[in-house]
Amino acid sequence: MSLKKSRCIKFYLFSAFAILNSCGGSTGTIPANKEATPNGSVVAQGSFSGIGDNQVSGAVFIFQNGNQHNLRIEGLSVPNQNGLLVVVKADGENVLFTDLRSKSGDQNYPLDVGVNTNWTSVEILTFQETVIGIAVLNSRQ
Repeated sequence: MSLKKSRCIKFYLFSAFAILNSCGGSTGTIPANKEATPNGSVVAQGSFSGIGDNQVSGAVFIFQNGNQHNLRIEGLSVPNQNGLLVVVKADGENVLFTDLRSKSGDQNYPLDVGVNTNWTSVEILTFQETVIGIAVLNSRQ
C-alpha cells in the first residue's frame, strides 16, 4: 500500500471516530452519567429531596454483592454548581466523601464498609460543605 493511500485511510478513520464521538455515538467507554447497575442485591434505598431552594432529585440504592458494597445513584438532577460532593453516612460516620462525578444521570461509587452496616443517608453538598440535597436510606435487610 502506498504512503499516500495509508495516510488517506488513517484520515478517514480519524474523521469517522471524531464524527461518531461528537454525535454521541459509542466509542467503547461508558460515560459517568450512564454507568451500568452493580451486581448484587439492594440492601438500602431512598430518594433525594432538595434542601431550601435547591432542586435535587433522583434515587439512591446501596448494593451488596458478597462483602462488596456500591452506592448507585439513578436519575440524578442537581443544580448547575461546580465542586459538588457526595457523602454516604452509615453507623454514625461518613463512609464516602468524594466529588460528585456528574450533575445528572446514573453513577456508581464503591463503598468500603462491613457487611452488617446501618445505612443512614446520602447527601449532596457544595464545596463549602453546605447540604443541598439528602436521601434518607431505608434498609431492605
